[in-house]
Amino acid sequence: MKQGPLSNRTEKKVIRFPVNRKPSTHKKKFVFIPIIAAAVCSTLFAVLIFSLTEYPDQAEPVIMLSEPGEAEPAVKQVSETAEIPSIAVWVVQGGVFNEAGTAEEIYRKLAEKGPVIQTIHEEKYALWLFTGAIEQQAKAYAEKVGGEIYIKEVHNPAVMLTLTAEDRQWMEAAFQEITRQLAAPQPFELSLKDYEPVHPSLQTLWTRLTHLEKSDSSTRHQSLLETVKSIWDMKEE
Repeated sequence: MKQGPLSNRTEKKVIRFPVNRKPSTHKKKFVFIPIIAAAVCSTLFAVLIFSLTEYPDQAEPVIMLSEPGEAEPAVKQVSETAEIPSIAVWVVQGGVFNEAGTAEEIYRKLAEKGPVIQTIHEEKYALWLFTGAIEQQAKAYAEKVGGEIYIKEVHNPAVMLTLTAEDRQWMEAAFQEITRQLAAPQPFELSLKDYEPVHPSLQTLWTRLTHLEKSDSSTRHQSLLETVKSIWDMKEE
C-alpha cells in the first residue's frame, strides 16, 4: 500500500522530564507578611502597656545658680597647733597635797570660810585662796585671812592646743584680759569680741569669763579663781 504525505497529520510535542521552570517569587512575598504583622502587633502591644503603666513622678534636676554678690559657701577652717600663752600669777595657797582625798577634805573646810579652788600644780593637788597679778595683792589678802597659808608665784603649765585661726586670736586676747582682771581691785567690763571658741578647753575658759563679767563685788573673787583654774586645767582634746 502506498502512503501519502504526512502534511495533514497533527504534530505532537515531545515533553521531556524533568521540566526546568523559573521559580516563582509570589510565594516568597507572602511569607514576609505574617512576620511584619507580628512585629507591628508586638510594638502596638508594648506601647499600650507603657501608656497604661503609672510611674512615680521624677523631679527634674534643679541647677542652683549663684546670684551676683551672693556669699560663697564657707571654706573649712584650717587648724594649727599653738601653745597657750604663759601667765604669772601670785597666789595665796592654803595647802598642797599628794593625795586627792586629803586635798578634798581640806578644801571643804576652807570653802566654808571663803573662796577657794582646787587644782593640779606641779603634779600635786593645790588649794588656792587668792590669785593676783602682783605680790602685794597676795600679801594683803594673806594678812586679812591669817592662818597657815603661803604666798608664791606660779606659772601655768605649757599646753599645746589644736586651734583654728579664730580660736587662737580669741585665746591670746583672753589671756591679756585675764591679766588685766587679776591686776584690777574692782570688777570691770571685759574687752573681748563677741565670739565663742570651738575648742573644748577654750569653751570652758569662755564660760568662766562670761560668769566673771556678770559678777559683782561679792562674787568676783570666786569667779576670778575659777577663771584661773580653767587655765590650769587646760589640756589637749
